[in-house]
Amino acid sequence: MSTDDIRELEVLAEIEGRSDITRVRLVEIRRREYIDVRKFYRSSDGTWKPTAKGIVLSPDQVAGAIKGLTSGLLQMGVKYP
Repeated sequence: MSTDDIRELEVLAEIEGRSDITRVRLVEIRRREYIDVRKFYRSSDGTWKPTAKGIVLSPDQVAGAIKGLTSGLLQMGVKYP
């Protein structure tokens, strides 16, 4: 799958790093919607470009990911709603 196969529908969140950002996006791939969590880098022309570092989750997989992330936060002692 190339980046040409992915149509961005909405940026849901951005987490800034030192030299990159992580975007949580709602995307469409082959007429189906997914959540994409991906690192982006700033190219020489100043635009943000996606890297291969990321994950695309189906709606069914998102629930499991949220459960795992929430469990991890609780184990670390971080309060989460």
